[in-house]
Amino acid sequence: MPSPATVHPGPFSRAKVVRIPDVDPLNGRPTFDELDLPEIERAENLSATLPYRRDDPTTFDDVTVECIIPEPVKQAILSLPNFPQPVKANKNPAFTIRPDGNSGVGMFAARDLAVGDLILAERPLMLTAMGMGVPTPMMAYIASKIDRHDAFLALRNVKGYTRSFIKGIYDTNAIGIAGLPGYPHAVSAICNNISRINHSCDPNCFWNWHLESFAVEVRATKHIKKGEQIFGAYTTVSQPRDARRKFLLERYKFYCQCTVCSLPDDESKASNARRMKIMKLARSARPGDTTRVTKWINDPTTPDNQVVDECLEVIRLMEKEGIWPSKLWTATIERLVQAYCSLKNAKRASFGARRASALFKAYNFGEDSAGWSAVAENPKGTTWWSFLSDTRQMMEAMSHHGVNMLGDTTSTGSDFDPAGPPMGFMADFTGERVESRVFEMPEGAGIGSIEEMIKTLGLSSQDFITLRRPST
Repeated sequence: MPSPATVHPGPFSRAKVVRIPDVDPLNGRPTFDELDLPEIERAENLSATLPYRRDDPTTFDDVTVECIIPEPVKQAILSLPNFPQPVKANKNPAFTIRPDGNSGVGMFAARDLAVGDLILAERPLMLTAMGMGVPTPMMAYIASKIDRHDAFLALRNVKGYTRSFIKGIYDTNAIGIAGLPGYPHAVSAICNNISRINHSCDPNCFWNWHLESFAVEVRATKHIKKGEQIFGAYTTVSQPRDARRKFLLERYKFYCQCTVCSLPDDESKASNARRMKIMKLARSARPGDTTRVTKWINDPTTPDNQVVDECLEVIRLMEKEGIWPSKLWTATIERLVQAYCSLKNAKRASFGARRASALFKAYNFGEDSAGWSAVAENPKGTTWWSFLSDTRQMMEAMSHHGVNMLGDTTSTGSDFDPAGPPMGFMADFTGERVESRVFEMPEGAGIGSIEEMIKTLGLSSQDFITLRRPST
């Protein structure tokens, strides 16, 4: 492999031309591009080696990333509190890289992995802010500065570009990552080990960009047994099989024969229909919206298990296809746990909350910031507990005394607290806006306490009230 960029002739300060190492993809022999000094200066201005200490720009971390980013973005990154944070590591290695039996290599589980477990975290070899118009020779020059240059050159190139093997490696292995501060466009990265993760339309891992440690984290989204291959997704797996295969063949030069794409035609059509239904549900999913649950609780004509059955149907759909759109599973498991708590089913509520906690960790750097683990430990501590029976008792008492009960129109919101906000009850079915007096009722309030309240307050059929649980 060619060595890093060399300056010819003489010292850099007097050089007129710099030779950029590349590889001829036709015969594997070293070749060179040439950049003049103005081009080199532009390449230097567009690139940065990160991370380094803000108080000492000459002191770099042990593992650095060669970046193609605008200067303001670099400064925004360096201004992050406590940047850079350490890259997370597994004391017990979670993966191995070995031949996959299909003329390539893959990543395999070195031990049993649970949902949410960290498989690996690594800093990219190279990171590029897209849309900057960097010519291929400049990209090759910047790539030549990678401190793990041999690892970069060892990555696969399926593009067959006659112009630049370096460009081919990048376009073969680049993955999209979350944005950089102050940069509105897409960002891509090349990683050493993560590039060995092969594709499946039934993936079992998810990678996520952790800006503060400047690393990509990969976590299990399913239970993976020791020795099983770890798969990611190179395309939108909710698309029909023909569309997925077409994209993968054009972009990555392989005809997908994963377990999903290899299904017989009739089963593949059924799979396509399920995936399209999942994505349709995902587009309308609204995490944090409690409207469906409160409507079910306050309508005595609906079956007690109606919301549970609806949620389980969606979960079975996602399980069958192995895809979990974030908004959809979040909204679905929220409703499921709320329903189980309302029905006073602690065992099922805890199970659902544990599952939500694991998925939340898988997609959010191993953190359960939504508090699902606390719900799993104590579902009776949520304000949803016994909500169905309590509400039905209140409605019975109100109806007996001819008092109108309306819902709390502020009970829904975009942010969901699994422990439950103070909840109102049923919305006015007529859609009319009326003056409503709001009263807080203690948890477990029965008919006796409600009748006492009605008597004490002198409520009548002319009054509209909204009952709320006090916050806990």
